[in-house]
Amino acid sequence: MLVLLTGGSGFIAAHILDGLVKRGIPVVTTVRSHEKAKFLAEKYPGHDLKFEIVPDVAQKDAFDGALKNHKITHVLHTASPFFLNPKDPQKEILDPAINGTRGILESAKKYGPEVEHVVITSSNAAITYYDARHKDPETVYTEKCWSNVPWDEAVNNPASTYKASKQFAEEAMWKFQKEQDPKFRLTAINPPYVFGPMNHDVSAATLNTSNKIVWDIIKSSTVGKAGPTYWVDVRDVAEAHIRALERPGESANSRWYTVGGIFTPQDVLDVLNEMDEFKGKIPVGEPGSGVPLHKTIPKYDNSLTNKQSGLKYHTLEESVKDLAKQLNTLE
Repeated sequence: MLVLLTGGSGFIAAHILDGLVKRGIPVVTTVRSHEKAKFLAEKYPGHDLKFEIVPDVAQKDAFDGALKNHKITHVLHTASPFFLNPKDPQKEILDPAINGTRGILESAKKYGPEVEHVVITSSNAAITYYDARHKDPETVYTEKCWSNVPWDEAVNNPASTYKASKQFAEEAMWKFQKEQDPKFRLTAINPPYVFGPMNHDVSAATLNTSNKIVWDIIKSSTVGKAGPTYWVDVRDVAEAHIRALERPGESANSRWYTVGGIFTPQDVLDVLNEMDEFKGKIPVGEPGSGVPLHKTIPKYDNSLTNKQSGLKYHTLEESVKDLAKQLNTLE
């Protein structure tokens, strides 16, 4: 087995890389710069780890070199285009997301004759509805559910663009399979907000969106009023990617809906206030008031994913505490 891991210096990918290294699996990983490659090479000096520099993952031929230069058998595609205050949602978010997904699949089909399996990091955003059902506590989300943002809405309403980009990117993946009939298997991993300890080169300024929620709670003098939403520990998402390769009979042509639970900012605050490092230094809010809110949003049923993958999820307490200890050392 030789795994191509795209975006190897990212939050989720860094944990995937760690899991592959611990299993003794050879890896080729793409990173955006030589500096990021150097960081990973120094972290795993004795492992069979090779690098390909890919500055822009949205380019159509971004991964051609990685597939041409190595006899890749399995692909874990976590890399996604990076956007900051886009002025043109279609040009800067939607098209790159779709083209990035299509690009890795086309490269694998064209230049990866040995490729057996491609696993792509999708999102909970490709599962949850974009209509009244998303506000109905009786709705139940499963692996079979699909987001339904109309294209015009995605282009013209910036609030829906990110969600839509995940929906359209994964749709492009399954469309590719149907139309191109590649010989490799496909799997989508669909996590919600991803929390947990960091295994990559990071600073307070470069925290991923989910971990920044915890950072902001630690640094704020007030308690946020954000409602409940779904979450999962980064270590569980990483493990899901690797198990998808290890369990092809279960994961082939499937979506794995990796949800660990539901949380509110108050739930995070309750965990932080149990820690000596933060007790008396951060707001208390209304302890315990977050849990009843969990029932006000749609339920989720990912029992099929859990049966196929064998995943056991970290608790919110474990995830927040492990992350908070790291955040306390950041500047």
